[in-house]
Amino acid sequence: MSQETVEAEIVKILTDETLSREEQINRLDKMRSYVRAEMRAATESSMVVDNDIGPELKQLDEALERLGYTAVSTEDSGGATL
Repeated sequence: MSQETVEAEIVKILTDETLSREEQINRLDKMRSYVRAEMRAATESSMVVDNDIGPELKQLDEALERLGYTAVSTEDSGGATL
């Protein structure tokens, strides 16, 4: 996903008045999980370019925080593995 695509999707989710706060959080959290998986793949393979993954993750975290939700990944609290 490109950074522009992520940003557009975040805006779309946050401005969709048909979605409840919980639905918005669920959709953003799923996107965050996808971006985290991309980030993991980028660190494990030289075939994936991760230039924009950090900013995408930051945008998603900020959007989730605006909804009062703090995303937690097992990678954030677990030990480093190889």
